[in-house]
Amino acid sequence: MDQWTEDNSSELRMPEEIRSEADDEVRIVLPSSNYKELQTASRIPHGIVISGEASESDEEIDTHQTLPQSGSDFSINDSWDRSSAEPVEKDASREGSAALYNTIVSYQMYFSFISGCLKDCLYNFRLLHKKLREKNQTLRRNIVELVTQPYESASKEIHNISQQLIKSQLLVQELRNTIRRLTNDLFDMEDKME
Repeated sequence: MDQWTEDNSSELRMPEEIRSEADDEVRIVLPSSNYKELQTASRIPHGIVISGEASESDEEIDTHQTLPQSGSDFSINDSWDRSSAEPVEKDASREGSAALYNTIVSYQMYFSFISGCLKDCLYNFRLLHKKLREKNQTLRRNIVELVTQPYESASKEIHNISQQLIKSQLLVQELRNTIRRLTNDLFDMEDKME
């Protein structure tokens, strides 16, 4: 337990970590040429807080990505121990190259994290769009059935009524012919009786 120290409140903490009074924020001292730089990492489950210069352009879009939940998702360098977090006198060229190296490593980690998140987002969007298309097709089918069902039943009723009207018309024509024959027969009988 050489990396852990015990403070007055009998709480164990790493020398690189400084806990704030609010328990939801941890400040981590990053190894760089200027050891006064601090990076604040928030424990908000649905976002990343990155310290640095604020954007001056309205065109830049803020993106919030979730951090990996398991500890196995992060890789920790064993050579980064207590001695690397303590300030040491260095010459100007080593400080500049160390700062440049730390900046490059930070950007590489940041861009690899962002590219992984973008791949996950694209997969989730594809899956989301697929499910959305399926739901839209189901909804469309249900709406079409709901709207067309009364028209189909009404068209069937109209067809049945028109068939009955045709039968009635045929019966009326037959009845007219029968009545005409009867009147002709009656006129014939009347003529015979005179």
